[in-house]
Amino acid sequence: MSDRPPLDIDLLRAWIGRGEVTRDVVTARPAREFGATLDHDGAEPLDGAPAPLGVHWCLGSSVVKTSALSPDGHQPRGGFLPPVPLPRRMWAGGSLRFEDRLRVSDGVERRSRVAEVTVRQGRKGILCFVVVEHEVSMERGPAIVEQHDIRGLSVPMDRVTIVIDDATAAGGHARHAAELGFGGKLCIHPRQVQPVRQGFEQTAAEMAWATRIVATDASKEVAVGSEMLDAPVRMLAQRIVVDSSGLLGGSLVGLMP
Repeated sequence: MSDRPPLDIDLLRAWIGRGEVTRDVVTARPAREFGATLDHDGAEPLDGAPAPLGVHWCLGSSVVKTSALSPDGHQPRGGFLPPVPLPRRMWAGGSLRFEDRLRVSDGVERRSRVAEVTVRQGRKGILCFVVVEHEVSMERGPAIVEQHDIRGLSVPMDRVTIVIDDATAAGGHARHAAELGFGGKLCIHPRQVQPVRQGFEQTAAEMAWATRIVATDASKEVAVGSEMLDAPVRMLAQRIVVDSSGLLGGSLVGLMP
């Protein structure tokens, strides 16, 4: 069972066909640095020299302030991608087809388009897959066709508590898991469900703390009282506030069969 409502797949699929266009230039420095990552010769490439395969991943990227990053470390949701209300995003895979080699000094255009959106129920929560198609070209013609699979993930879930004759044990483990950043817990007996739910409920003190942290100016304030305001602290506060709003559907409680 799950406390989370299903994602609105019809809303998310309305983003299919949306896209964006970005432009950049293959300069010698990113070509050299990406080549070094692949253990290539570190010599400075000359104009017109072939750039390493994959260097297009270094081009046209968004520039986002650290204070504006989402709790999962990625840039804020928005733009042409669907607003998947899951707290974690990852690159799940993809495919590449190279039509021509990018070269140093090439002007590059990347056309991106949302091709598909699907939602699945996994063993540990809801998964949302967004397929993005990229077409990279330069003045000479097409260079790369790429399919980029993005996966939206539910919050991580804590393992089961094997003690079933003491419901408070599961509740205590749930509270500890919540403090560590878990967003849910697996249960093996119905009597564990309610204590686990209570263990993940935000207390008034936690909400007051999170609201105070989120309201601070990340570019100016580095501490509140004696507490340092580093990125992990801000991300935890943001998650508490967003989760309490219902955008993430509350805690996730899974009853194993």
